[in-house]
Amino acid sequence: MNFMKRFAAWQKNIAEFRGNCRRLFLLYPALFIAAGVVCGSNWGWLLIPVFPLVWIFFSRREALAFGAAGAAAVLAGMILSHEPDSSYLRKLDGRDSAGEILARVTDTSYGGEKIPWLAPPKFFQAELLAIRLNGESELTPVSGSIMISAADATPFYGDFLRLNGVFRTPRQEVLRRSTVVSPGGAAPPRDTWDTLGFDYSAYLNNRGIAHIFYASDFSEADGRLNWYRQAYRLILRGRESTLAVAASPIRSDADKGMIAALLFGCPQGVDRESRKSFIFTGTIHIFTVSGLHVGIVALLTGLLLRGVPFRTRYLLIPAAVLVYVLATGLNAPSVRAFIMIAVWCACRAFLLKTPGLNLVFAAAALLLLLQPGYLFDMGFQYSFVTVGFLILSSGFTTRINERLLERQRWIPPARLTRRDRLFARCGTKLFAALSGCIVAWLAGSTIALYYQGIYVPFSVAANLLLIPLVWLLYPLTALAPLLPPAAYLTELSLELMRLACDFFYSSFPGTACAKPPLWSIFSFFVALAVLLGVRRKGWIVAASVVMALSIGLWHYMALSQPARVQVLHGGASGVPALVITAPGGDDAVMVNAPSYEAANAAGMLLRARGIERLDKLIFTRGLKAYSGGAEKLFDILTVSEIVTPPSFSRREYLARLLPEFPRKVSALCANPKISAENQRSTIEYSFGSLIIKIEVLSTDYGISRLTLDAAGYPPLHLELTNSSILEINEYEFRP
Repeated sequence: MNFMKRFAAWQKNIAEFRGNCRRLFLLYPALFIAAGVVCGSNWGWLLIPVFPLVWIFFSRREALAFGAAGAAAVLAGMILSHEPDSSYLRKLDGRDSAGEILARVTDTSYGGEKIPWLAPPKFFQAELLAIRLNGESELTPVSGSIMISAADATPFYGDFLRLNGVFRTPRQEVLRRSTVVSPGGAAPPRDTWDTLGFDYSAYLNNRGIAHIFYASDFSEADGRLNWYRQAYRLILRGRESTLAVAASPIRSDADKGMIAALLFGCPQGVDRESRKSFIFTGTIHIFTVSGLHVGIVALLTGLLLRGVPFRTRYLLIPAAVLVYVLATGLNAPSVRAFIMIAVWCACRAFLLKTPGLNLVFAAAALLLLLQPGYLFDMGFQYSFVTVGFLILSSGFTTRINERLLERQRWIPPARLTRRDRLFARCGTKLFAALSGCIVAWLAGSTIALYYQGIYVPFSVAANLLLIPLVWLLYPLTALAPLLPPAAYLTELSLELMRLACDFFYSSFPGTACAKPPLWSIFSFFVALAVLLGVRRKGWIVAASVVMALSIGLWHYMALSQPARVQVLHGGASGVPALVITAPGGDDAVMVNAPSYEAANAAGMLLRARGIERLDKLIFTRGLKAYSGGAEKLFDILTVSEIVTPPSFSRREYLARLLPEFPRKVSALCANPKISAENQRSTIEYSFGSLIIKIEVLSTDYGISRLTLDAAGYPPLHLELTNSSILEINEYEFRP
C-alpha cells in the first residue's frame, strides 16, 4: 500500500515537472533551440543521449525543436570544418613554410588615411587568394582566412596585397612538470601540457584561422570587389570620415585614439599603459562595442525619430543600428546586441511581447550556427553570460524597488513632497544601476578570474563612474566639431575616465583568488540564477550560501598554497628564470625575466594562484638575455622592488631599462643574498623559517645546472637543456 502511494506521488511529481518544463518552453522557446545548437555544433554526440531525455521529459514539440536545431548545427559544423580542395591548408600540410601570397584584406580595425593618428593593427586578417611556396614557379589559386603581420603596412578593408614571408602556426603550449618535495624526498614528476594566459592560437582557431603569415615585404596588387564588399568598404570610409571630423577639434592624439576605441571598438586606439589600468579595474569592456554602445545608439536614434510615426520609428531604429554595427566590424557582442534590439523593435512595432532572455538565446544560437568556435571564446561567454544575468535580474530589481516605494503608495499624491518624488525617481534609478553593476560584476568577474586571473571587487564603483561618461561621449563627440565647449567637455570626460581608472588601479589592489575549478563556476552560476529568479526565502538563502562558499573556496585556494619554486627554460629563453613563492602566497620573488614568453608564463602562473604582486624582481646580470621580458612582466604584475646585480655596465640592457620603471630599486639588500661569479650565480632567500638556496651554473652549450637547497629538505640537482618550447619545472615543498 505504501509503495503504491509513493509511486502515485512520484508520478505526480514527474507530471508537475513536465508541466513546468513545457511552460518553460512556451516562455523561452529559443532556449531549446540554443541548447540543440550547442550540443550539435561542438559535441554532436551529445544529441544521442540528450534527445531521448528531452523527448521523455518534454513534449514532442520541444524535442523536435531541439533535434532540428542540433541537426542544423551538425550540418553547419560539417560545412565550416570541411576543407575544400582549394584550401591553402592542403598545400601547407601542417608545415611552417616560406613563400609568396596574394591576399584581400578583411580586417576592419584600421581607420584609413584620413585619421593618421590611429596606428594600423599589428596583426590584420585577410582572405588568401593565391599562394606560391618556395620552389614553385607561379601563384596557385587558394582559399582560406589568415592573420598577417607586416611592418609599415596600412591595410584598409578590401585592399589587395602581395606579400613575401613565412607561414607559422601560433603554438603556445608549454610542458609543465610538477614535483612534490617532502622532507623524505621528491615524488616522481607529473607531466602536463598547459596554455598559460591568453591563448592566441585558440582565439584564431575559434575564428577559423590556423596560421599567421609574417611578411618581410609587401606591395599593392590589383583586384575587384563584389557589390557586398564595395558597399561595406563605403561604410568603413564613412566611419573614417566621421572619425576624422569628430576628432578634428580634439588636441591630443591619445584622446583621439580613445574616441576611436570607445565609439567604434578600434583596439589600437588605447595605449599600453591606459589599457593596463582599464584591464585591472574591470572596465576594459567599454572599449569593446557591445550592448552598452549599441543600446546608446538605438536610444539616441529613437530620440531623433520622435516625430516619426510609432511603427515606422521602431522599424527604422534597427536599420540605423545595423549601419553602426557594420562600421564597428561585426564582432560577436555587437551582433548579439543588434539581433536583440532588432527583434525587440519588430515586436514593439507590431505590439508583440517576448522575454529578453528569449532574445539572448536566439542571438546565441544564430552566432554559434555561423561560427561554432565562439562557444569557447572568452569574449562570447563574457558577453552572453553577463547580459543573460542582467536581464534575469530585472525582475529582482523591480521587486526590491516596489518594496522601497511601498510606503509612498499609501500616501495621497497631494501629500507627497517634491523631496519624496525626487527620492523615488532618483533612488530607484540609482538602485537599478547599482544592482546592475553588481550582477554584471558577479557574472563577468567569474569568467575573467578563470581565463585571466583578474578579480577586482572595486570594479563596481569604477563602472558606476565610467559608464555615464561613455553615455555622454556620444552626443559630445557629435557636437564637438560645431561647439568648442563640447570639444572641451569631451577631452575632460576622457581625462576623468583615465584618472578614475588610475586611482582605482593604484589605490585598490585586487583580491587574492585562485583560478576556480569548472564545477565551482557552474554551481556559482546556478546559485546566482536561483537568487535572481526565485522568490522563496529558503531557496534565496540556500543560493546565497552556495555563492558565499564558492567565493570562499577561491580565496582559500589562494591562501593555502605550499611554498613553490618554478624553473622556466627553453623556447626563446636561453637563460633559466625562477619564480619562488612563500607558503600561502604571501611573498613572491622572481629571478631574471629573460624573454617575453617566460615573463608571460610566470605572470600567468602567479595570477592563476591569486598572486598579483611580486615583492622582488631579481636580476643576476644586466644583459638582455636576463632581462628581455621585464616590460611584459610589468604589464601583468605589480613589482614592489627591483634588485639589480652587484655590478653591471651602463651600456647593458638593464641599465637602459630601469629608468622606464617607476619602482624602488636597490643594488643589494639583506634578503635575498646574491653572489655572481663568471657563469655561476647563488641566490639565498628566506620565507620566515624556510630558507631556499639556489645555485645556477650556465654553460655555453645550452645546458643549465641548478641546485635547489631548502632547509629541512634534501637538495635537488637539475640539469636543464634548452628546447624549442618553454618548459616549466615546478617543485612544491610540503611539510
